[in-house]
Order: sequence, then structure tokens, then C-alpha cells
Amino acid sequence: MQLKEQRKVRVLELCWSEERTWSDIKERLRIPEASLFRILSELVEHGYLEKREDGKYYITEKGR
Repeated sequence: MQLKEQRKVRVLELCWSEERTWSDIKERLRIPEASLFRILSELVEHGYLEKREDGKYYITEKGR
């Protein structure tokens, strides 16, 4: 598995148990900002995560 896919899986695993902010995800997983931005954008675009108005990301049914 490529590094980018591994990071996507780690983000989904982290968001599985509770909603997370961008900074929380970055801090816990230590993913570079640019990479994390792309990963979150792709996961939201494909319906695996959604972003609430307060900025927290949560996993969707598709992501489970």
C-alpha cells in the first residue's frame, strides 16, 4: 500500500470513534499540512468523510 493510501486509512481510523478537527488530525497523525489537506479533501469529495460547519470531520456510512 502506498504512503498516501496508508495515511487515508489512518485518518478514517482516527475519525471512526469521534469527530475530529483538522488540527487534531494533523497533531495526532503527524501528517504534513499539504498532504493532510489533499487527503481530507479527497475523502470528503468521495463521500467517506463530511465536514461540519464547526470544522470537525466525521466518518460517513460510506466510510464505515
